[in-house]
Amino acid sequence: MAGKHPLTRADRWVATGIFVGTCAVFGLGLGGLSYGMFDRGAHSLLAATIGGAAGGLVFGFGMTFAIIASWRAGGGRATVVAINRAVRVGALPADADPAAWLPVLARRLEEARRWKLSNPLIFATVAVVGIGTAIAVRNPVYTIVMLGLAAVIIGITLWSVATRRRREQSILALIEELEARRGLDDGARPVPGNRDEGEDGTDGRAARIR
Repeated sequence: MAGKHPLTRADRWVATGIFVGTCAVFGLGLGGLSYGMFDRGAHSLLAATIGGAAGGLVFGFGMTFAIIASWRAGGGRATVVAINRAVRVGALPADADPAAWLPVLARRLEEARRWKLSNPLIFATVAVVGIGTAIAVRNPVYTIVMLGLAAVIIGITLWSVATRRRREQSILALIEELEARRGLDDGARPVPGNRDEGEDGTDGRAARIR
C-alpha cells in the first residue's frame, strides 16, 4: 500500500496512551536517576523534575511519532498488529491481503538485514560507555544504576542476535506464502481471450456442458 493510511479515532486514543505512558515511565526514570546523582536538596529536586519532564516529553514524542509513522506506512494499526503477530508465530491469518502485506514485509526484511550488524554494535558501545561512566563517577547510586542498565543492554543485545535470524526466516516464509496466494488469486481470474471463455464472457466449458 503505497499511500499513507489515515488514523482512526481508536488509533488516536491508542497513540495518546502510548505517549502518556512513555513520558511517565521515561520521565520518572530519568528524573529519579538525576536526583540520585546529586545531594538530594531542593535545587537538585527541581533540576531532576525539570530534566525528567523534558526528557520524558522528548522521548515520548519521538516514540509515538515513530509508532504512528509505522501504522500509516503499514496500512493501519490493525494491519501492523496482525503482521507483527504473524511474524512472531510464523503463520499467516486466512484474511491476509498480499497487496497490503507484501510491501510491509519486504521493508521489514530489508530493515532486519540492514540492522543485523549495526544493532549489536550500537548496544555494545552504549554498554561500554555506561560501564566506563559508572567507574569514573564516584557516586554509589549512579554506579549501581549504570551497571544495571549496562547489564540490561547486554542482555538485549544477546537476545537480539539470537532472535534476528529466526525473524528473518519467518518474514521470508511469510513473503513466499503471500506470493503463492497472490499467484493463485491471479490464476483464478478469467483472462480475456481464453479459449475456455465464451463470447459473452461466460465460461465456455459450462456452456458446452449445457
